[in-house]
Amino acid sequence: MGTDYQGLIDLVRPGLADVGNGTVVGPTYGAYYWDQAPAYDPEGAKKLLAEAGASDFTMKLYCITDFDAVGLATAWKEQMSKIGVTVNIQAVPGTVYYADSGDAAWLSCDFGVTDWAHRPVPVIYFDMSYVSDAPWPESHWSDAEFDKTVAAIHGELDATKRAELYYKAQQILWERGPVVMFCHEDSVAGAAGTLKGIMVPPDANQVQFAKVYFAK
Repeated sequence: MGTDYQGLIDLVRPGLADVGNGTVVGPTYGAYYWDQAPAYDPEGAKKLLAEAGASDFTMKLYCITDFDAVGLATAWKEQMSKIGVTVNIQAVPGTVYYADSGDAAWLSCDFGVTDWAHRPVPVIYFDMSYVSDAPWPESHWSDAEFDKTVAAIHGELDATKRAELYYKAQQILWERGPVVMFCHEDSVAGAAGTLKGIMVPPDANQVQFAKVYFAK
């Protein structure tokens, strides 16, 4: 409620992302995408913090030094300051953040910025990180109704009913879940005959240009 999704996009990735719906399922998944963007309500966020006795809450936010993570963390820190939350950013190399253990590792830290690559079907995200027995439980969140809904997605052959189960799973994540998925990045790449050294990875939005050069 204290996160201005469009505001983060405008600062960090202007024109190159869609506003997120608070879950890992993006618009590229068509009928499975639950098109409901969380409302920005900083006053409501402050009220909830007060009710929880956390009006002066301070967090340590870990992020990798690559891609847009530091810029995103910095912009979000400013937004959080408006609702009375202090964010201390700890930027670490990706090899540290995605290590198997340690205070700064993504499966150990209390708060972290994680980027997700595309998956063939979105239920894979749920299986990998959000069901109770997930192998990558970065949030260590557990919800019995969510687990049951995800299991039903796997067994539902009717496309309409399966989409409804996806909507239900995303609504649970939005209302009860542990993630602020502020955007879904657009994949953009370009090339020219004289441009050398560019390689487009499977995640085209993560193309790096540090070693690109123009041929004579």
